Amino acid sequence: MDAERLVVSERFCGPPGAGNGGYVAGLVAQRLGGRAEVTLRRPTPVEAPLSLCRGEDGWRLESADDGAVLVEGRETEPVLARLAIPPVPDFDAALAASRWTPSQHPYPHCFVCGPARRAGDGLRIFSGPLSCEHSGVVAGAWVPDTSLAAPDAQGRVEPLFVWSALDCPGALVVIAESPRPLLLARMVGEVAGSVHVGERCVVVGWRIAQEGRKHWSGTALYGEDGALRGASEQLWIEPRAAA
Repeated sequence: MDAERLVVSERFCGPPGAGNGGYVAGLVAQRLGGRAEVTLRRPTPVEAPLSLCRGEDGWRLESADDGAVLVEGRETEPVLARLAIPPVPDFDAALAASRWTPSQHPYPHCFVCGPARRAGDGLRIFSGPLSCEHSGVVAGAWVPDTSLAAPDAQGRVEPLFVWSALDCPGALVVIAESPRPLLLARMVGEVAGSVHVGERCVVVGWRIAQEGRKHWSGTALYGEDGALRGASEQLWIEPRAAA
């Protein structure tokens, strides 16, 4: 069995002390090619030793201390073609929507959507409603910075950060209706095409369904040329009040 030791830097946190769900999903998904189904079994601690292991059905992320399974990923069928993605707004409309912020952000230091993160540190993708009357769709503008470039130094954003960017808009479409903490439980995603540093991108999120504390949503990312670069279907869990 193949295994790789790694540590998730605190920079890439979501909730305090835990890795951002999209980033962690991307760690596993990048071993599976352009598309994957990733299930987050429990929060992934930051600044702690982890093992990325290959199994019969895919890859899993484990605690190097006790072997607890944190994340599992496997190959999946094409995602983009089966999602009912809403019309994409232009960059200026997405930028205007980005100026909306929830009255109570549950995770202000989140790597992807945290307003407390400075430019060049967090992604600062602030997804807000496209109209005064929330219609179940949010959008945000994103211009990737140089710290996100892949090692090949061609200006291409590392796919891991595309997975990250696809994460939080799926939660913010729920939070726009009622501020609440949400935890990513599953992300079925596909990255198709490259995103480049300095590119004016648009990210959208939309509601799919709700059942009690379970919320299903979708997200999509578009490049400056209007082409779809990635999308995901997500399951979010609203923690019990006692938690």
